[in-house]
Amino acid sequence: MSVNGLPPNAHISFRENVTQPELRQAAERSIATLIASFEKKVEQTLATDTSKSKVQTSVNAQDDRSNLQSIDQNIPDTAHIRTLAIVPPFDFTWSWFLPDGSPPTFQNLNNETGEVGLIARTGAVSGEGGMGAPGFIAAHAGFGIMLSTDREVTATGYAARRFVPKWQLSSIESADSVMVEAGTELTVLKDGQLVNSASGKLFSESVHGNGGGRYESSGYVDVTNPPSLSFTMSPGHQYTFNVGIWVFSNKSGSQHAFAESWLSGAVLSMSVVR
Repeated sequence: MSVNGLPPNAHISFRENVTQPELRQAAERSIATLIASFEKKVEQTLATDTSKSKVQTSVNAQDDRSNLQSIDQNIPDTAHIRTLAIVPPFDFTWSWFLPDGSPPTFQNLNNETGEVGLIARTGAVSGEGGMGAPGFIAAHAGFGIMLSTDREVTATGYAARRFVPKWQLSSIESADSVMVEAGTELTVLKDGQLVNSASGKLFSESVHGNGGGRYESSGYVDVTNPPSLSFTMSPGHQYTFNVGIWVFSNKSGSQHAFAESWLSGAVLSMSVVR
């Protein structure tokens, strides 16, 4: 079931058993809040001076081709605490992109398996999903679960995640600027208002002037940044714990410059310890 109250650049779909209007509205407000928060960050990114050329691999995870289900979330094993562990399908899926830019070149979001992938391609480059967009792309996608409590409690959210990161960029002329970024994020909202958030970059690369580079992981990487997110829960409120990915690409200058940011994999499980 999808929600139609969001702007055209955002979308939410719920599991069939999430039918209560107040739950759907809380999730809808949550995503609207996240969009407004991220708009400011992208404005700062686009305004950042990229005059210093920088191309280096900075994948902040461990390369691992082993079975996806073997990941360890490092959840505390304490007898007196309660742990809520959920595997796909989750309560809802969400996706959105900033309307001042272009939609993602390609998106995969499957709640039955937890698979999620995004491609942000800008400039003179083609591939899966089509040609690059003329300007920037800032896109997010992921999953959420609904939470409530009958007592005040401190909770910590975890997520098991594995992804394949990939990027490429090329800048030809002295006035060209290109940039790619991607990462994962954890967010908690109470009644649609942001309580806490954490984001970890898997890569961030930029070039100004003549230059370029590329990187592709040889397999899935265990993503542990951010490792967890803590928050306080109180009775009488509706909470959402969201786990997702984001990609960003931007190019300016000549028609030959391009940038591509790619992240594909799965959220294997979401857990809350309280």
